[in-house]
Amino acid sequence: MGRLELRDGALPAGRRLSGVADPHRTFNASLKLVGAVSVAGALAAGVALPFVGGAGVMASTVADGFNNQQCTLDLASQPAQRTVITASNGQPITYLYQQNRDIASAKEIPPVVRQAIVSIEDRRFYQHHGVDVQGLLRATVRTTSGDTQGASTLTQQLVKQLNLYGASSADARKAAVEQTAGRKLKEARCALEMEKTYSKDQILTNYLNIANFGAGAYGVKLAAKSYFPKTRLPELSVSQAALIAGMVQSPSRYNPYRHPQAAKARRHEVLAAMLRDGKITVAQATEADQEPVPAGTPPASQALGCANASGGASYNIGFFCDYVIEYAKDQLGLSEEQLYSGGYRITTTLNPVMQLTAQNSVYSHMTQDGVRAQHATAVLPIVENATGYVRAMAVSKTYGTKPGQTVDPLPYRAMGEGAGSTYKVFTLLAALKRKVPLRVYSITTPNNEYTPTNCQTRGTIHNAGHYPDTNNLEFATYASANTFFEALIDQQFHCDLSEIYQTAVDLGLKTLDTPAIRHKVVDGQQISFTLGPDSTNPLEMAGAFGTLANEGKHCDPTPILKIVDNAGKNVRIPGPQCKQVIDPAIAHTATQVLEKDTDPGVSGNTAKRAHIPGYATAGKTGTTQNNAAVWFIGFTPQLSGAVAVFDPKAPSSPLTDVPGYSGRAGDVFGGGVAAPIWHDAFAPIMQAYPQTPWPAEDPDVVRGNAVPVPSVIGMDLQQATATLAAQGFGIKVVGTQDSPVPKDQVASQSPSNYAMPGDTIQVMLSTGKGGPLPPECLILPSLPQCTQVGTGGGGRGRPGGGGLIGPTPTPTPTPAPSPTP
Repeated sequence: MGRLELRDGALPAGRRLSGVADPHRTFNASLKLVGAVSVAGALAAGVALPFVGGAGVMASTVADGFNNQQCTLDLASQPAQRTVITASNGQPITYLYQQNRDIASAKEIPPVVRQAIVSIEDRRFYQHHGVDVQGLLRATVRTTSGDTQGASTLTQQLVKQLNLYGASSADARKAAVEQTAGRKLKEARCALEMEKTYSKDQILTNYLNIANFGAGAYGVKLAAKSYFPKTRLPELSVSQAALIAGMVQSPSRYNPYRHPQAAKARRHEVLAAMLRDGKITVAQATEADQEPVPAGTPPASQALGCANASGGASYNIGFFCDYVIEYAKDQLGLSEEQLYSGGYRITTTLNPVMQLTAQNSVYSHMTQDGVRAQHATAVLPIVENATGYVRAMAVSKTYGTKPGQTVDPLPYRAMGEGAGSTYKVFTLLAALKRKVPLRVYSITTPNNEYTPTNCQTRGTIHNAGHYPDTNNLEFATYASANTFFEALIDQQFHCDLSEIYQTAVDLGLKTLDTPAIRHKVVDGQQISFTLGPDSTNPLEMAGAFGTLANEGKHCDPTPILKIVDNAGKNVRIPGPQCKQVIDPAIAHTATQVLEKDTDPGVSGNTAKRAHIPGYATAGKTGTTQNNAAVWFIGFTPQLSGAVAVFDPKAPSSPLTDVPGYSGRAGDVFGGGVAAPIWHDAFAPIMQAYPQTPWPAEDPDVVRGNAVPVPSVIGMDLQQATATLAAQGFGIKVVGTQDSPVPKDQVASQSPSNYAMPGDTIQVMLSTGKGGPLPPECLILPSLPQCTQVGTGGGGRGRPGGGGLIGPTPTPTPTPAPSPTP
């Protein structure tokens, strides 16, 4: 552009300052002037008449109309600005906005920017009172002669922008920009009122925050970031400030990425105006004019909405982002308008490391030969037990609207056909609350089937696999025996499912807490409820199982840590919402049972693949009818996660495209599909946590309402019968065995230590053959080597022995039960 100088207000090299009148105009231009001056005269009259009298009837009428204009603008109400949603570490996830605006404080805006915008847009800004009569008349002459010089002051432009962005309808927005004398009059009147109320600095700061600078940037703060991403707003140079100030006249025409020559010419005009006003020196102007304008590929616009959440498909945060917005609306009462224009900073509970780790796991297990499953979908929400904070939300389908993607809220809505045998945990807890003994109470269901006798539902239930006829509560839970649990509800609860249903609701399954579902389950005596047939929310299930690790205290899942408003003040939101819903002793005992489901040293369990060496783990598998969905809800002392694999488009159909498992009978179960996903997500995550052991089981809970059983070993049948009857027990001879006890006397009994009141004690009579009885059996006849009945009560870890507490013997089901729905 060459060296910049001022010679009687003109620029060198044939350039002139915008707004300098050309005396050689046509007659047509004079005709335009007549119409324009009428508007200008009205505005001038409106300004002057309050101070000057005797202007005549016409001027008085114009002044009355001018002064009657109503102004309700308030700079205290900030313009629409973006809301930023961040991860727990402050890293932005996405932005929500109608206009991408980030408000800058007066201190952040450097003097050079203020000088540039005043020089090019309203050089008499600090002299006029909102309407510049002198400049208005001068600009009118120039406009009618063909120049493009605006007549509005910065204050008037601010009024116009506030009217436009505050409009609540399309008609109101149209009226805010229409080219009529009425709008100009109203803007002028409001500009005068605004200058009476606010300082010049406040008006200029608000203008710079509301103006559109192109490239999707509203306000000078984002304009600086959009065009000069490596420079902070307070550090802008003369050249940079001039470029930005020149944008407001036409953000698209002067976009340097699209029209670099036009942008450079416009910057030249701004620099000349600043030089004219004495804001910069000739040397500064010349140096700034020679700098290149931003070129090449513009910086990526800041993410808008959940579909553009940071991290892309690798992190797949869109589902969590949607959950945050839904939670903010439904639970915190923020409106759509507040979220998209309120300028909040929402800090979420998301841990990016956990999110990436969980996402990698679901991607890996749902991909084969580089092709991801098109139908089967895996989800894995992870919750912090002690707070309810949602730390990750992984989904094998990418968030979006393109083919193969989805925006369905799969991790946090009730989807699919149910959660299968994971619901047995609610029955386990209700039974322990009823003091059903964990080990000594046994139920016999011959041939792996059971038909209820006390329920409205009379259909026969079958096991998914082969189990011993007689099982106790502990083994039936981690081995997942269907018939035991239905028999338990039938015999111990008499088909009253109210406690079981309420336990599920208390542990956070709010999806079930409806009159319709309660009526179906409780009033309809839906005994199959314990097999989890109802559509279930994965996030709620993660929170439910986390209750056990949290000493029986349930914390509602929440995705938000903190909200700060556009004034920098904390918005009051609830902290962790936690409530004691299960007795800690019951929670500890149930956890010890579920720990066996992941223990590789326990036979007959269903989730060995979830075990993480060195870390305490526990959980429960689940598979729905026809293998339509497979689940594993696993937890550690710190975190809980629910893996669900199902086809959202065909929730009742068998899974057909689970990578690595299609066509392999018996493998598409929670333990074969869902548990490995959980393991591969949690194993790396747990490296950041201490190796905390599970609390011990509670002996009183384990014992339940069981009472001591007198030893009848060595007694004849008549004496044994009388002894047991005196304590309220029955007796049943189930066979004979070789023993050093004299022939036809009791050689062993089961249970041998505790039983439920009224139980029948199974005994075996001695053949009189065998070595001497070990000496310790005379003192402690309940020791394993002293009791040899293998078909009765239930020792810990096996469906037969009578042990109540102690080492876990190896269970002996033959063949081992398959994982079960």
